[in-house]
Amino acid sequence: MLLAFDRLLLPSTIVRQSIYIFDGFNVALSPTVQYDPVTRVVTLGSPRPGEWLKPGQPYKIVLTVPNGDEDNNGLRAIDRATLDPGSERVIGFFTDTVAGGTSGAPHMDFCNDVLPIFQQHCSASQCHGEPGPTTPSSRFPDGQSHPAAGLVLENATGVVSTAIGIGTRRVAIGSNTGPRTQAQSPGRMFGVDMPLVDPGSPANSWLLYKLLIAPPPPPGTPPSVRRKCDGSEGTPPQGGFQPPVSYAVLSEAERARLADFIPGNVMPYPPDPGSGDRRENLTVGEVQRISSWILQGAATNACACEP
Repeated sequence: MLLAFDRLLLPSTIVRQSIYIFDGFNVALSPTVQYDPVTRVVTLGSPRPGEWLKPGQPYKIVLTVPNGDEDNNGLRAIDRATLDPGSERVIGFFTDTVAGGTSGAPHMDFCNDVLPIFQQHCSASQCHGEPGPTTPSSRFPDGQSHPAAGLVLENATGVVSTAIGIGTRRVAIGSNTGPRTQAQSPGRMFGVDMPLVDPGSPANSWLLYKLLIAPPPPPGTPPSVRRKCDGSEGTPPQGGFQPPVSYAVLSEAERARLADFIPGNVMPYPPDPGSGDRRENLTVGEVQRISSWILQGAATNACACEP
């Protein structure tokens, strides 16, 4: 069961108390709820293995509106805007049997699908590369490079130790409102104490929203691909799958709203700021690969160059 939205949703409101499903006897069901900020699609799934919605039966989805600003139930956008109370918020439908069903998102392999994106777009010495010796400059007077915000995306070790954390969810520096070392549950304000990468929850991962601020590159931009040991192009990415429903690329107005909550520069940092050069920006497919990797648990493994 898929619901598409035109606005980015406030993660803390994407819960069962905001979206209800009732069967033909008006009995409320309890689906699992997942949200992908890239496509802005909410997926309602079976709460347990086996049959969930029975074929040929009537059902309805009810989207709730918060009862005042203090009510945490009901869907909200990142700026706490609610659904239009005058809009149609009850969706009735009949189920049917579809031969073959639908295929889920392909498994994201960290070495082939995710790390090549980080290495090509984010791992320069002045950005999120591994710290090490460099030419002394006004930026690095000690002759040692230091990754921006302490975030290393050049290899699996850096991703695990600085983005995901060990035994805890690491709070993004830009989102932290106080001296906390561990992320709190998503709150009433978007982005506050949000971890960089929250395994299993792209909706609560600061890194993904940093990537969404930048508009996609020009059409025809090739995706990032893992390299072979001789420097030639290696295994192509697996993540070029089609989204489950038709959706529009994030609007400029919504990017501007998102930028109000995510301070700092866009990511990747433009090679020529202010020029409008978008060639280094991530494609929608690349951001989708990272989102799917996070949803699938953000697993990492050591990545050697490809023979």
